[in-house]
Amino acid sequence: MYHVTIIGGGIAGLATAFYLQKKSQEKDIPLSYSLIEKDTRFGGKISTTAVDDFIIEGGPDSFVTTKPWGNQLCRDLGLDQEVIPTNDEKRNIFVLNKGKLTLFPGGYRLTVPTEFIPFALSPLISPFGKLRMALDLFIPARKEEGDESLASFIRRRLGQEALDKIGGPMMAGIYVADPE
Repeated sequence: MYHVTIIGGGIAGLATAFYLQKKSQEKDIPLSYSLIEKDTRFGGKISTTAVDDFIIEGGPDSFVTTKPWGNQLCRDLGLDQEVIPTNDEKRNIFVLNKGKLTLFPGGYRLTVPTEFIPFALSPLISPFGKLRMALDLFIPARKEEGDESLASFIRRRLGQEALDKIGGPMMAGIYVADPE
């Protein structure tokens, strides 16, 4: 009998355990596994808490459906009928800016604006911040070797304001991650 130890009980560890069990049964391979999680609960960044009459979702509440892996996992778990698609007419992103919600400009690919007009007219980034972002076109490539955090990359190429108002919120919203 094979024994596998899976480190981490987040979505990746739980999916690994699920597929190991599924494949070992399909191929009649004797297998046992241990799932080790440092926290007091499984789920990683994903959590659901009931408080009074409210349900509070922690961590990601969505996934990118253009990538096949999340869809396949939902199908394999029998959850595909539970997936609620986004409403394209109401698909907006808001960022808290100066104490109020500000509409995120359209035409972005993660942290990079791909359309000039929505970027130029957006109140999210100050005129100085927009000018600083435009300087990216003149900044030479990084010469140092080795890894660079996303925060360092955005700060170096686009400026601190772009990190605070675009990069940070995008990474938190998509990956539940700190760009540092």
